[in-house]
Amino acid sequence: MKWLAVATGLTLIAAAIAIVVATHVLVPRLLANLAKTVKADTGRELSIGEVGVTLLPLPAVTLRQVRFANAAWGSQPWLVQADRVNVQIDVV
Repeated sequence: MKWLAVATGLTLIAAAIAIVVATHVLVPRLLANLAKTVKADTGRELSIGEVGVTLLPLPAVTLRQVRFANAAWGSQPWLVQADRVNVQIDVV
């Protein structure tokens, strides 16, 4: 019975490490790829400042200082600016 508790504990620790790695390594890479794709498809810059990921109570991603460039003929440099964008993932 003791080995089951140890195995469960080690599994939870491994899962926590995987989540930390995913949020600190994979998410920034995905967002960098997203910005490149948006630039290639639209010719406009997408910039994202900070990124936060939460898992509880619901998985969510928070993006700070999000900007999407305006067209060259636009009167303002940014078509869209947001201090914070929250995206919750419904896992039902």
